[in-house]
Amino acid sequence: MYYSVENNTTEVDKFNKILNNLLENLKSKAASGDSRRKYGVGSASVGPRNITIYGVVQCTPDLSEKECDDCLVESIQLLPTC
Repeated sequence: MYYSVENNTTEVDKFNKILNNLLENLKSKAASGDSRRKYGVGSASVGPRNITIYGVVQCTPDLSEKECDDCLVESIQLLPTC
């Protein structure tokens, strides 16, 4: 599920950049997880009203670091942006 922010921010490029940075950080955290947990959770604020963006990414623990990273790269690319 995603939430459209088209009417909630006037700085679309800044929003997309912050979102991409958040997801990149979460991807790295999840991929580097151990054999029990491979997930990343976090948030970032954007805009003059400090809208909070929340993110969660997860891989199954049986994936290698590279497999998890590759999978998340593909999944993140499928997310719509503003």
